[in-house]
Amino acid sequence: MKVNMSSFHEWTVSGLRVLSVRQVMEIFESLDSPSLEEMNGEYEATLLGHGGFLRDVAAQFFLSNPLSGWWLGKAFQPLDDHEGCGYNWYTRKGKVVRAFRMRTTIERSRFDGRPSFTLTYSVHRHLYGVVNMVDEVRKMREGLYLGIGTLGFTRKQRLKPRPFVLAGPTGPYCDS
Repeated sequence: MKVNMSSFHEWTVSGLRVLSVRQVMEIFESLDSPSLEEMNGEYEATLLGHGGFLRDVAAQFFLSNPLSGWWLGKAFQPLDDHEGCGYNWYTRKGKVVRAFRMRTTIERSRFDGRPSFTLTYSVHRHLYGVVNMVDEVRKMREGLYLGIGTLGFTRKQRLKPRPFVLAGPTGPYCDS
């Protein structure tokens, strides 16, 4: 099924959840990058399908488990015209935890070469950095952003898209 690109601004999170990874990538490649300045605050996240039941379960467990907590979203703060910072936020034992920090920049997408709001984790020493996680985010409409996560040790692994949606900002960036 071909995705109607002229109506992507009308998509909802539940509508995106029923699409295949290929269809999500069609939409992603049609979108533009938000600016560093625009991406400021905490955003609620929703995982989309990763291409099958086992992949979906593995992705969900990687992000939400008793050790790291239950993934709620990502947060960003611009530092200057070229770079920002961010973190993922979770609930763990009833408390909000902010962890797995990243650097944010606007870079060429590894998928189509166009600009993307890019989250690079390897600049910090934690699990997401060790597995070479990089996320790219593009704007669907005001308050709704489509992200493609990647991770792995080989180029082939790092080209396997792992889609998610960000909605917000729902709150301010927290420095603590």
